[in-house]
Amino acid sequence: MQHHHVFASYPILALLVAVSLRAQGGPPAPSAEQELLARMAGTWDCTTTFFKGEKPVGTSHLREDSERVCGGLFQLTRCHGIDLPMERCTLMGWDGRTGRICGVEADSMGPTPAAIDGTVDLKTGEIAWTLTTISEQGTASIEAEVRFDGDDIRIERRHAAMQDGTKALLFEVRSVRAKAKNAPAADAKPPAIPAIGRAPTAGTKLFANSKPYAHLSQFAGEWTVATKMEIPGAPAMQGAMASSEGLVCNGRWLLTRVDGEFASMPFHAVGLMGFDPHQNRYVSYWADSFGPYMAQSTGECDETGATFSMRGESIGLDGKSTTMEDTTTFAGKDARKTVMVSRGKLGKVDSTMTIECSRKREDATQK
Repeated sequence: MQHHHVFASYPILALLVAVSLRAQGGPPAPSAEQELLARMAGTWDCTTTFFKGEKPVGTSHLREDSERVCGGLFQLTRCHGIDLPMERCTLMGWDGRTGRICGVEADSMGPTPAAIDGTVDLKTGEIAWTLTTISEQGTASIEAEVRFDGDDIRIERRHAAMQDGTKALLFEVRSVRAKAKNAPAADAKPPAIPAIGRAPTAGTKLFANSKPYAHLSQFAGEWTVATKMEIPGAPAMQGAMASSEGLVCNGRWLLTRVDGEFASMPFHAVGLMGFDPHQNRYVSYWADSFGPYMAQSTGECDETGATFSMRGESIGLDGKSTTMEDTTTFAGKDARKTVMVSRGKLGKVDSTMTIECSRKREDATQK
């Protein structure tokens, strides 16, 4: 099943998908690859060593929290700097269609997201992925490799891919599981390297175009969600969910967590939405427990911020391409409605979903 992340909240769920999942006894269980990625789950104390050439030039310290989400199909990782003003948010999983890692990484240092594509080695336990960012400066690629030393130590190295085909080591992150039973003694850590003398400033250009971020902030809060899906010639399907939405990465991104039920089955989802100044459009990424896939969409909102329009390509259960379109309209600060339409290759409407969101009363009183 493939679905669509709309306005950082809710997916199109095809009727055939729900019927298929019921026949299978519910949403899919995590694969061996997803179980390997789950080794990253937990709270970690991270020491980053920066390099110039092969020479270490400084260190920084971070705290990382990683958890299994979407029924164990994806990993949501958030980390923040201890001595650097930095925050990063990563959503990563194993794509069942392509047989590769998929995901997105966003941080407070810049507004442009990095697409993740990678592999896992079930024999060695090594994980590798490439982060690709497209901005005004061009396309940049960074290669990351992760290996584990037991259950409580993780080493990650990141290299920049140079134009001449060589690689330049950027930094190495040594992560120790916090409060782990088998955590190494303090003297087992590598020798300390002097910290970087000047900390980069996070979010310097955050409000260079502040209106898009102000519009994005409307979604932040706790919401009660009612969904209704209609497909020609079939009974309507309904769902009830709760959505927790908050700004992360110094206000650049909206992180959405959804939990509830759809079509009488448990449903869990995570989404990231931000404004990409390179595209001059909103971009959103969505993953949920109904399938090991990540959906993407782009769009814009009107001048007032009251109406968002998003569009993305998707793949249905039959493997054919579908187009997802949705329009979200705010009715004041405490209510919004989304109408989503799924169209086949010839433009015929396959399904329509209506989503009614009401801000929870205790949350509304604080606005």
